[in-house]
Amino acid sequence: MKKFIIVLLSFLLLISCSEQIDEVDSANPYYLIFEALINEDVALNYEMVYIALDLTNAKLTDTTPFIQLAQNYCDTNGYTLLIMSFEELEENGYIEDIYTGFKESIVISFNDKELTDTKLVTAANKWKSGIGAIGADYTVEKANDSWDITNTDQAWIS
Repeated sequence: MKKFIIVLLSFLLLISCSEQIDEVDSANPYYLIFEALINEDVALNYEMVYIALDLTNAKLTDTTPFIQLAQNYCDTNGYTLLIMSFEELEENGYIEDIYTGFKESIVISFNDKELTDTKLVTAANKWKSGIGAIGADYTVEKANDSWDITNTDQAWIS
C-alpha cells in the first residue's frame, strides 16, 4: 500500500510540473509579439514611462508567466508595467481621451483567434493615441522546442 501511495504521489507531482512547464512555455509566443511591437515604430515609445498590457482577449489560462516576462523587460528598461484593460486605464485617468491618448505610455493588447500547444494566432497592437498606433495579425508557431513569428498579416498603422 505504501508503494502505491508513493507511486501515486510521484505521478501527481509529475503531472503538476508538466502543466506548469506548459503554462510557462505558452507565455513565450506572447512575449515574442510584445518585443516585436515594442521595437516597431519606436516613435510611439517617446517619453514612455508605462507599458500597459490589456490581456482581456488573450486566451492564456494563466497570464502570470507572461506578465513576469513583461515585468522583467520593464525592470531592465526602467518602465512601470500596468495590467489593465483600456477601459480601466481610462477610469484611472491614464487615458484622458482617444485623441491625446496615453501620453506617457503605450498599451499592448491581444485579440486571440487561436491558441494551441504549438500555435498562437492573434491580432495584436500597440496604441498610444487615436493617431498613433500599429498592429497586425500575428502567427507564432513552435517547432523544435522554439517559438518563432512565422507570419505577420494585415499590418496597419494610424
